Amino acid sequence: MAKSTTTKSSTQPTSEYTSKQSKSSDRYSDINVTQVSSKTYKATFTTIVKPSLKIIEIPLFSTSATIYDSLPIFPEINVLPIIGKKDKIKILFNSGIGDYRLDPIVIDPSDNAVFESIRKALNLEVGEPLPYRSDDPPAKFQIFRTTTHPEKYSDFSGRLTKNIENRVGENYIYMSSNSFIDRVEPNVKYYYTFRSVDIHGNISNPSPIYKIELVDDEGTTYLLLEVVDFIKREKTQLNKDMRKLFNVVPRMSQCIVDGAAINDYTSARGIASPKLGLENEPLWGKKFKIRLVSKKTGKKMDLNVNFQTEMIPEEK
Repeated sequence: MAKSTTTKSSTQPTSEYTSKQSKSSDRYSDINVTQVSSKTYKATFTTIVKPSLKIIEIPLFSTSATIYDSLPIFPEINVLPIIGKKDKIKILFNSGIGDYRLDPIVIDPSDNAVFESIRKALNLEVGEPLPYRSDDPPAKFQIFRTTTHPEKYSDFSGRLTKNIENRVGENYIYMSSNSFIDRVEPNVKYYYTFRSVDIHGNISNPSPIYKIELVDDEGTTYLLLEVVDFIKREKTQLNKDMRKLFNVVPRMSQCIVDGAAINDYTSARGIASPKLGLENEPLWGKKFKIRLVSKKTGKKMDLNVNFQTEMIPEEK
């Protein structure tokens, strides 16, 4: 409520006046008018203002986001031989249990894009660990297999041998465990790792590496199962400094007779050509190139070296 005074008017106002503008209601009352001159009036009055309130919805900000569930835990594994089968093993899967924050492990290059999209959805910085939790049943179990001892998990890239569906019935009921019969060659070492895939398509980190061999020993079959680490390759020194002379000879482990190859012989005279070396990669029968480079002039000279063995017959 407010008081107002008007000093100019050519017509005497009425006792009450109502104005409506912009959906508001202004009401004037208690008008008291006095004449100041022939053309001027002085008025006092009471104004009642009733504003009309408006609620307006305006956007403050907008964003787009993707909702991701936690990543699953890798499965727990057990492997059993099958009685009477020399080329089959049974792999038992159980869903992993836990709640962790782990660095994601990449097997295939396409995994990188998946992990980065999850980090973006969760507002995590590059390199931050991701949440892994057993809050959903696994929809699939993945089997990766190779016959070469891996140096890193990416050595299993392209080695996915089987996706084990983990649902049963028409209602897509997912189980927490499953099994699979895999075919193997006897007396061959296989290296396995396994992953879980949840119902949202999220992948777990790979399991530890299992070395599995189904041994066939003259009709007796048994299983060798071992959890192994990555193999560590020895770094080869390709360069070596020298002055005037150098000597190239095989190291001792390349020159020792392989005893396992001569177990069937009772005398050395019956051995026509013994196998030398205990290394995984013998150098006998191979050719090597040795390049000499002058430190002063940069001139190069190549030497081709061929390592051969010679059986010297015993003098009678």
